Amino acid sequence: MSDLSEKTFLENRSENELQSLFNAISKAQAVIEFDLDGTVLRANQNFCDTMGYTMAELPGLHHRQFVDRKTAASADYQQFWSSLRGGEFLTGTFLRYAKAGHPVWLQASYNPVFDADGRPIKVVKFATDITSEKQRELEFDGIMQAIGLAQAIIEFELDGTIVNANENFLRATGYTADEIIGRHHRIFVDRSEAESDEYKRFWAKLAEGHFDSGEYRRRTKSGAELWLQASYNPILDVSGKPYKVIKFATDVSGARKEQQERSRVLEATSAVMQQIADGDLTSTLDGEYSVQYQALQSAVNECVERLKDTVIRINEVSDAIASATTEIAQGNTDLSHRTEQQASNLEETAASMEELTSTVQQNADNAKQANQLSTGARDEAEKVAPSLPAPSAPWAPSTLPARKSPTSLASSRRLPSRPTCSHSTQRWKPPEPANRDAGLQWSPRKYATLRNAAPRRPRRSPP
Repeated sequence: MSDLSEKTFLENRSENELQSLFNAISKAQAVIEFDLDGTVLRANQNFCDTMGYTMAELPGLHHRQFVDRKTAASADYQQFWSSLRGGEFLTGTFLRYAKAGHPVWLQASYNPVFDADGRPIKVVKFATDITSEKQRELEFDGIMQAIGLAQAIIEFELDGTIVNANENFLRATGYTADEIIGRHHRIFVDRSEAESDEYKRFWAKLAEGHFDSGEYRRRTKSGAELWLQASYNPILDVSGKPYKVIKFATDVSGARKEQQERSRVLEATSAVMQQIADGDLTSTLDGEYSVQYQALQSAVNECVERLKDTVIRINEVSDAIASATTEIAQGNTDLSHRTEQQASNLEETAASMEELTSTVQQNADNAKQANQLSTGARDEAEKVAPSLPAPSAPWAPSTLPARKSPTSLASSRRLPSRPTCSHSTQRWKPPEPANRDAGLQWSPRKYATLRNAAPRRPRRSPP
């Protein structure tokens, strides 16, 4: 407030009215009075409560009691009081310290008081405790400084005009502050993008207070590609209307290039694997890759080579197995032929055995018939013997009438001949069957053949 305004505001007021006005101000604010050298004269209760003193403790203390030693000994502090003694009005935000030693931020004004001659006689300070607000402000500033150290920050007007940028942003884009402040954001994008409707809608949306974030492709001063992970944040005034835009960004160009290379490696590896699946073992992972992907490249190529060697060995083993299988199949064929031949021989042997059995049965019947004829001849001879005369002299073979032998009797009666004794020199032959057509011609040679062909029971070894 100017001197003329103060005079206009205070003139024509009674002393009581002025005292009432002072009391009203004193109730709302912390008030303290100093003489011109800074010694405390008096203070109101608000000031005492703010700084932690009693009203009796303050008179006689110097103002330096409320500042740190470094400030009290500084030239700025001496100049501060020199200005007040000269009648200069001072206002601002001041850091002071309470009786307990903790900081107190005061929004204050130091007001010299003049006598009737216009000379300053004392200083009255009106103050408001803004420690909480200042603490929040300091925290916000600290956060912004921390973000500024880690991220690139740039500020724009709502139309995209650059207001300010921190060192990280300038370093990332290759510009200086003087080269970009006052210019439009379009210097960071391609001309085709800057002239597009989408770019115009982008800034219109920000001007309306809408937040936007994502990965953005930008251009540096040299024209190189720059990828930023960024957010565009509209800042609102006290009425809730946007008045500027702050962009927080991180340079992700390295990560973007790595992602592109990773995609390229994965695509190439997938192509190699697909060719292997299709039976093509000639494909390898070729090309130049960064160090972190060279190990993968070597591993894929070595895998292909080992797989190729394995397939070659498998083919060799398969060929060997196929050759052995052919030999086994040929052996099985030969064995099948031999088995069929033996089965045929067994069938012939079985037929011969049936013939032999029939012949033996016929011979047994013939022998039985011969035995019956022999028994009948013997009985007939016994009947004839009693009718012969008794011998008169000792028996002599020459005196006896000749008896017919069983052989002659059999011949006279047309009986089949009887087999000779085992001591006879003549070999016995079995009689021929009555009906030659009923069976095969029997012969000793055929009998011997059948006997040799017939299966024989193996001899048991003695226990």
